[in-house]
Amino acid sequence: MGQRTVSEVVSFLKNAGIRCQRGFPGYRMPDIQKPAVSVNIHSQDATSICMAVWVFSRADEGAMLCEDTALRVARLLRGVGAQCRQEAVTHDGRADRFAIRILVTWTDDPEPPPFSVSMEGMYLPCAVRFTAVRNTELRQMMTIGQSNPAELLPTQQNWICTLEELFPPEYREPIEQPEPVGLVVQRATLGEYYVNCFWKSIRREDTPQGLRQIRVAVAQARSIKYG
Repeated sequence: MGQRTVSEVVSFLKNAGIRCQRGFPGYRMPDIQKPAVSVNIHSQDATSICMAVWVFSRADEGAMLCEDTALRVARLLRGVGAQCRQEAVTHDGRADRFAIRILVTWTDDPEPPPFSVSMEGMYLPCAVRFTAVRNTELRQMMTIGQSNPAELLPTQQNWICTLEELFPPEYREPIEQPEPVGLVVQRATLGEYYVNCFWKSIRREDTPQGLRQIRVAVAQARSIKYG
């Protein structure tokens, strides 16, 4: 899946229902009532980036809760291409809480991802395929008084967009945006913008890899931006 930024990892875990925020080395999250996670850069080089993902829980809830939460976090991140090494649980006596560090490594793909999709400014990390087909409605037009065959003229154009997503197990889907929505497909040198999109159909299918969702939208217009 290639490298990720701290912001993308935080957003991904939040969407999965986990309290999460950006941290820094030595950071301790305040006011822990339920298990919580912080993410910061541990190390990086030209081809990989390693993040320290800390899982915290209150000491009076027992170490098992912290361990279970860490296992869930690691499972979610492995599902989107990370390599995870979970360390042993420790007790922070000063804050009276348990903590587990997970070293999460993201490595560059042999080739960069061909595209990314966002909706209303929200990055969709689980998008695996996007297609767009221009749809043109034609109507026969005949001038009064002429006997020539009717001429076919375009009366309306729109775009039929198909967005396919694969949600890993335990991933919590983001809240549905009210329609119409805007879709942006970003490639290395080209961005495509689809505006006033209404969902025409939504198909959901459970698979061994997770929940596959295929949404088909009708977009009023398309624009492109290079660079």
